[in-house]
Amino acid sequence: MSPTDAEKNTGGSAMSRYGLSADALELELEHLEVDQSMAGARGVIVPYCVLTGLLFALMAPYSPLWSCLLWAGSFLICIAARWLLNRRYASLQAHERKAHLQRLHRDITASSGVFGAIVGAAVLIAFPGSPVEIQLLWTLIMAMVVAAAPRLVTQRQFVALLIPPLIVTSGAWLVWGNWLGPPMAIVLIVMTALFLVLTQVFHFGLREKFELQLRNAHLAAELERRNARLEQMAQERTHQLAAASHDLRQPVHALGLLMEIVQREPKPESLERPLSLANDCVDSLSEMLTNLMDISLMDNDRFPVVPRAVLLQATLEEALRVFAPIAARKGLVLRIVHTSLAVRTDPHVLRRMLFNLLSNAVKYSIEGTIELRSELLAGKVVLHVEDQGIGISEDRRADVFEDYVTTADASCGHGPSVGLGLGIVRRCAAMLGIDVTLVSSIGQGSCFSIHLGMPVLPGVEDAPFEPASDSLGAVVAVVENDLTLREALARMLSDWGCLPVVGATAEEVWSMLDQDRLTPQLILSDLHLDVQASGFDAINILRNGAQQPRLPALILTGDVNRVHYLSAETRGIRMEHKPLQPARLRAVLGEMLSTS
Repeated sequence: MSPTDAEKNTGGSAMSRYGLSADALELELEHLEVDQSMAGARGVIVPYCVLTGLLFALMAPYSPLWSCLLWAGSFLICIAARWLLNRRYASLQAHERKAHLQRLHRDITASSGVFGAIVGAAVLIAFPGSPVEIQLLWTLIMAMVVAAAPRLVTQRQFVALLIPPLIVTSGAWLVWGNWLGPPMAIVLIVMTALFLVLTQVFHFGLREKFELQLRNAHLAAELERRNARLEQMAQERTHQLAAASHDLRQPVHALGLLMEIVQREPKPESLERPLSLANDCVDSLSEMLTNLMDISLMDNDRFPVVPRAVLLQATLEEALRVFAPIAARKGLVLRIVHTSLAVRTDPHVLRRMLFNLLSNAVKYSIEGTIELRSELLAGKVVLHVEDQGIGISEDRRADVFEDYVTTADASCGHGPSVGLGLGIVRRCAAMLGIDVTLVSSIGQGSCFSIHLGMPVLPGVEDAPFEPASDSLGAVVAVVENDLTLREALARMLSDWGCLPVVGATAEEVWSMLDQDRLTPQLILSDLHLDVQASGFDAINILRNGAQQPRLPALILTGDVNRVHYLSAETRGIRMEHKPLQPARLRAVLGEMLSTS
């Protein structure tokens, strides 16, 4: 078996592993060879025309003029025919070239044979009457023409081009070369054999290059296809997670509200502990769903970041309202240190970081105080979350910010955790371009510090929410198509001193408002109400009915699509994601009513 055949078989076997058979590989290799030949021929049209003039100038002094003109005309016709063949090839699509590959091979091989024959004819015309010096010059020109051909044509083309001029020149030396003829003929025959060997070696290397090129192209296409499939799978998984978490967050949100209602009701002492534990489980489940939602948003670059001036006191007081009752159930004290500092950051991202750090502090503390305070260090604002909990050992501090890492310690009595809280803190810090540091001692507690950057002047809208009383005292229009959640919201709002007007559709709610001649002070709606209506539609209907286009409106949803968030922002609607803790919901409603 020849090297070429061995390589062909090896290449075919190798390529079959990448999805190409040996026949398909051979077809692709021939296509690349023809394509290179055509590309090379396009680049030598002008040199061939120059060569015509040069050979004509050498022939004319020693040959009849009519024979020189006939030869030159034939050569130019050959060049024109090859140019037309190139034009036709360039007009074909890739699949058409492959379909007519054998015919193209025959055409370009035939054109090479004609070209070689015409070049050889020039020797026959010029050689008889030329002196030895010119004959040697002719021989040199033939050798140069042939030597340049291997890089421009296929192997079959080269053989068709090589044989006529070298054989004719060898014969011319034998007939008209006197005593120098036989040695020159032998030299030309040896040169012919040498060129054939070199051509085979060159084209063997060229096929290796083409095969490698095909492998790389196929591997690149396969990699692109697999990447596209992986991306599609990731999107499908994200959509499935979003859909599943949306379906889970709805009942968990309702369960959280119902548990809060039950906690407020008189009950036997024997139920106090079980209900407290059940409430802790609901809080843990709510936190896990929220963390999973945040991870999904952040990993898919769908978590919106909108920096603005934020007064830290407002954020600290909101954290106090949400986590003080949770801490109290464990016998802990949550304390904030008053501050007048403000920073430029995204308030929602900062709140997510602070809430996750507080949640961890409550989980891993048995007794003592959790303190929130801020200070200026080296001209930059640093927010501290310090607890007196179990602490974190030095060998675990580098790992706690990784996903799914927990300091599992049953003695703390905290509920189940998937270990995403500090992973989200790390992601939030990266989104804001800030650092989070940790100082901890086993048995003495931990202090997480958020380095927020330079202080700024707070805006008027960032003033902390100061509730006038425990009662919100507002007419709230509630549009919610889920019966359980609708009843839970109505009861909770009533307990907060509100007058809830509740219905499954905006039209139903407006009909009750109009009948009782009530003007809503705030709208609370779900996002997905039914197939044809959304929370945005419901809010528009109620705002138009009340003739208040900027009436405060809040959408509660489990949908994490960023498009909805941006749409709500442009409409002046606040959006919060389910499940929302009752304390957090009350704080949001109070803030919206106080600033309306």
